[in-house]
Amino acid sequence: MKLLKIALPILLLIVAAFASKLLINSSQKIEAKTKESYTPVVRVLNAQNQSYQLYLHSQGSVRPQRESELIAEVTGKIRSLAPQFAVGGFFKQGEVLLSLEQRDYNLQVQRAEAVMTQAKQRYLLSETNSEQALFDWQQLGKKGQANPLLLKKPQLIEAKAKLSASKVDLALARLNLERTEIRAPYDGYLKTKQADLGLYLRAGSSIGRFYNLDKVEIRLPLHQQQLAFLDHKPHQALSKPIAVELKQQQQRWQGLIQRSEQIIDPQTRMNYLVAEVDNTRSDAQPQLTPGQFVQARIQGKQLKDVFVLPRSALHAQNQLWIIDAQQRLHLRSVDVARLENNVVIISKGLKNGEQVCLSKLEVALENMRVTLANKQP
Repeated sequence: MKLLKIALPILLLIVAAFASKLLINSSQKIEAKTKESYTPVVRVLNAQNQSYQLYLHSQGSVRPQRESELIAEVTGKIRSLAPQFAVGGFFKQGEVLLSLEQRDYNLQVQRAEAVMTQAKQRYLLSETNSEQALFDWQQLGKKGQANPLLLKKPQLIEAKAKLSASKVDLALARLNLERTEIRAPYDGYLKTKQADLGLYLRAGSSIGRFYNLDKVEIRLPLHQQQLAFLDHKPHQALSKPIAVELKQQQQRWQGLIQRSEQIIDPQTRMNYLVAEVDNTRSDAQPQLTPGQFVQARIQGKQLKDVFVLPRSALHAQNQLWIIDAQQRLHLRSVDVARLENNVVIISKGLKNGEQVCLSKLEVALENMRVTLANKQP
């Protein structure tokens, strides 16, 4: 009995030690097996170099390319207005918008005509007197050059000058008479009006603003960084027009960027390009209207020998997970040419045909084995 009391604890210790060893060995095997069997399934894409056309996006409001302020050139009371003399009224080039009282200007024309007639008679008389004086000189047998005073040349010159001045006065009087009718400078629409029947206008008074819709412009703001993706040198005049597509809802218009304003807005820090659109009326599409807001897609550079990948493939610090022939992961840094909404354009760091991991992995380790969900050819 005494021997059993001594042997039993020793036996229990031996059994416990053996059991502990079995448990430790078992857990190590399970852990090793678990680590070895973890191979996440991932989607891959074979990188293929290609050319990629860049587009820049902007927006702006439509404005007329040609807009003028209509100014009265003579003074007078408004006598009549065209029926369509109202905001939005359309006029053909040369059509009369409004007329001023013409009686004073008709009288000025008549007076100028009378003065010119008198000046013409004096000139003819002076010319006759000068010719007669020369004839008398020759009849007297005088030799040598006759004195201009004797030939009445100064009187002839004065009469000729007065005749020329009277012609100018008549032309000016007729011009002022024409200016009593204010006409459309080109085909267009009345934007604003500041005149009405019976109003007395002074020379230099504005009667409204007038614009043409055959061509319109849109100022398109771009960030400084965006200019680098245009096919021209920043802060220089455009060497050739740049294609631009404008849209509003389902409507589309094609235009050309013809110039840069060559100035940075001090408040927004934006550069402005100016797009021109042929806006002549047609059945194919509606005309753009001043003030209309449109979205713009500007054609940029064409990048060559780049790799276009889904944006989700890119990780922090411009890195990609590359999968080698043994289906193991390798983290690689790449050069990003441009990030767009859904894609990333890689310029350096990839080789043609390499497999890029597209899946987001919760745990990703260098040299970790993966299983391909979609085998690329």
